[in-house]
Amino acid sequence: MRSARKTILKIFLDTVMLLLLAMMYQKRVICIRFHEIGGLILFGLFLLHNGLNWKWFKGVSSKIFQRGLPLRSRVNWLVNVLLFISMTATIGTGLLISKTLPTSIQQAYLVKPWHYFFAAAALILIGIHLGLHWKYLHHVLLSRLPLPQRAGKVFGCALLVLVLTFGAYSLTLSHFSAWLSGPFQISSALSERHQQFSAELPGDLEHIGDGKQGGISKGSGHGAGMGKGPQSETVQQPSIQNTFSAMATYVSIAVLFAWLEVMFEKMLFLVQGAKVLRRN
Repeated sequence: MRSARKTILKIFLDTVMLLLLAMMYQKRVICIRFHEIGGLILFGLFLLHNGLNWKWFKGVSSKIFQRGLPLRSRVNWLVNVLLFISMTATIGTGLLISKTLPTSIQQAYLVKPWHYFFAAAALILIGIHLGLHWKYLHHVLLSRLPLPQRAGKVFGCALLVLVLTFGAYSLTLSHFSAWLSGPFQISSALSERHQQFSAELPGDLEHIGDGKQGGISKGSGHGAGMGKGPQSETVQQPSIQNTFSAMATYVSIAVLFAWLEVMFEKMLFLVQGAKVLRRN
């Protein structure tokens, strides 16, 4: 009974974390203060999540250099370590560039690219983390559907195809490549043009945009994009539509990375199986 309650708590906590994380990638989906305070709350939930799984992490850490430890456990451990680093770095850099908390620094424009980099890396790692637990999540979700087993599988497959399609579409329109390469492309030119860059980097972890919500604007410079005219930031009014749009966009991207991890794992399994057959 206690184990079942802990499982339900973990599922609830993970769901809240994923939805809140998705909202963080549109910093004005509600307001900038929500983005910053929500980020701190998210990090607190993240630490709680790790605390609930501390026994597993401690056990694997003690065996990480032993030969008998399965490769999957090693990969899972490494992903967790990298995710912890990414989340901590995202929060740390976020505090340094904060607009509502008394933690910002004058050279925030130098830190901002790293904030985007670690935030993008965290979303990828969360997707991989979900992929490593795909079978468990698949079982839990299907068992909760009020449908016959066959109908549940059909519904699950259709939903997965829809989510993956939307995730791929969202990813192609996003600025993931800019977020990941930004810190390595910005050099001395950034310090000379820091007024432009201090407004936003391409995409600004905002919605896949057209210049009005963080994209690269070529017009008058309205919005958070790197426009050519005077920059005046467009305030996005909070709405249920924008909130669900952010959740759908970035959850689907995370699921896409999860599915890619599952496919890679299956391909690896097939390659290893083929090698065994050739030996026999």
